Amino acid sequence: MNKVYFSSLFIITLIILFTYYIYNTKQNVFNFLSINNNILKLTALNKDFDLFLTKTTMYNNFDIIKDEVFEYNDILNQIINNKLLLSIDNKELQSSLIKLKHTSSDKYEYIQYYKSYRAIINNSNEIINKLNNKKLSFHLLDLYIKIRTLNLNNLSDTKSLIFLNKKVKYFQKQYNNKNDKLFLLHSNIILKYQINLFDIKEELFELELEKKLSNFQRLYELHSTNEINNEKILIILLVSILLFLLFIYLIYEFKLSIVHKSLTQFKLTLENSDNIIMITNENKRITYVNKIFTNVYGYNKEEAIGQKADFLKSDKLSKKFYKDLSDTLNSGKKWHGELINQHKNGTLIYEKVTITPSFNEKGEIQEYIAIKLDITHEVKIRNELIKKEKMLNHQSKMASMGEMLENIAHQWNQPLSLITTTTSAILLQKELKMNISLEEEVKYLTSISNTIVYLSQTIRDFRYFFNTNKEKVNFDICDTYKNTFSILSPKFESMHIKVIENITSIHLNSFDTELMQVIINLLNNAKDVLENKNIKEKLIFINIYNDDKYAYLSITDNAGGIPNHIIDNIFEPYFTTKHKSQGTGIGLYMSLEIISKHMKGSLIAKNCEFTYNNTEFKGAKFTIKIPL
Repeated sequence: MNKVYFSSLFIITLIILFTYYIYNTKQNVFNFLSINNNILKLTALNKDFDLFLTKTTMYNNFDIIKDEVFEYNDILNQIINNKLLLSIDNKELQSSLIKLKHTSSDKYEYIQYYKSYRAIINNSNEIINKLNNKKLSFHLLDLYIKIRTLNLNNLSDTKSLIFLNKKVKYFQKQYNNKNDKLFLLHSNIILKYQINLFDIKEELFELELEKKLSNFQRLYELHSTNEINNEKILIILLVSILLFLLFIYLIYEFKLSIVHKSLTQFKLTLENSDNIIMITNENKRITYVNKIFTNVYGYNKEEAIGQKADFLKSDKLSKKFYKDLSDTLNSGKKWHGELINQHKNGTLIYEKVTITPSFNEKGEIQEYIAIKLDITHEVKIRNELIKKEKMLNHQSKMASMGEMLENIAHQWNQPLSLITTTTSAILLQKELKMNISLEEEVKYLTSISNTIVYLSQTIRDFRYFFNTNKEKVNFDICDTYKNTFSILSPKFESMHIKVIENITSIHLNSFDTELMQVIINLLNNAKDVLENKNIKEKLIFINIYNDDKYAYLSITDNAGGIPNHIIDNIFEPYFTTKHKSQGTGIGLYMSLEIISKHMKGSLIAKNCEFTYNNTEFKGAKFTIKIPL
């Protein structure tokens, strides 16, 4: 109890200190802004004073300056009497404030003199303005103009004014006319007090009030910033200590209630989880199942608890699978994988499962916690996708087969015609009982035999392409390309398509027949697009090369390239630009699937420009990239 009392007292003390420093910092910030604002006002008023002191002698706005002087003194007194400012133990700042006070007082005194002198000058100027210059002596007219336009005569220094004043005094001894004497008298007054004004200006310049205001502002800003930063650090430190102690206090006071609440929340989380939660004892008999268990399997809690965990299993997995699972758990290791269990009504349920052993203080297994996720729907979707991919692959294979059969038929036309012609010639000679020499007979039969060998080789190439073996084999990319092109080449020759090869022998361990299917698709696409273009020289470039990590096979044509608005869609299933009698739109899609999913590579299409035999061409380039 004493610990709680002292802890509470300590925390309350910290809160009071925290509140004090917050208030103090707020006051300092407010005070800083207030004094800084007042300094800005003093600076603005000082500029008005300087403006007043630099205006012409005709300036007579004394009342405004008088009000501004009162305002200046009032603001300065607010700063001087500021309690927080008076409490600052900073000699440099206090010295700057004293200098500011004395300088302001001096400037105020000079302004008073300046106002008086200006009033005298203005009065004399008014008297001179009323004089009729026609009644003045002729020799005083030039002086009259200079006095009337004193501020326009560039007499900006004391020496010029003194010289002019001596001239006035000289004239006073010479002229006795009433107007002349009055003019010279007031000219003498104007010049005398104008000289005094110049002296005051020089004294004011030496005061440097604006500089002292700026210096005081700088010193106060520096001091205030440091004070505020120090108080912020103290506040942060106090908050940190307060939060830490509060955290410790809450742990100490509410430990049991928090543990109880956590257990309750944990139980609710398990009960309402979207995952199936099943707990068994060390003998693998069910001790707990949550709500979703009933929804998935159809058994209520009463039916499930006490049963062996394997009462849910189906016959779809082998005994060895369950033995490996049991051995893993008995060794104290976590097991995760996929199970095929069954519903109460016998339907199959696919699940992703993690089973974790739980140990007691002695390190012995006391229970098993199984967290299961029903993936039956996902498995069905996955199977549908596999079926769809197989269907697309089959369609693509059939399309390729049709293309291959067409090429074989094209290749067989001439050999079959030769066999027919040769056999007809032999039969005709036999029917006509013409003697056939042994040499001629051997020649005919050799020709037929060679032709049959050629046809047999074509069949072997065809069978190689449709080899159903799906295991990886070692092969050379060049051989695969050559075997593929040997079947397609007659069609290319008949269309006068020139194929330029730059190939290197590269060995891979992958699926050669699937690569063959991709090459057929890409070559046929290049052939079809060139067939529809009115191009004088039809070209296809084959490049096979490699770097340290990948093998590359690129096929480039000079048909002008793929339109920009469709180039991003060409690998989509059933997308085609051909007539429906020419293609299904699955060739490029399946080519991409084969290279990316089966061979872990990539297939990229882009437009390119290139030069061949000093001629510029543009076309589409398809690049196959396969890891070595």
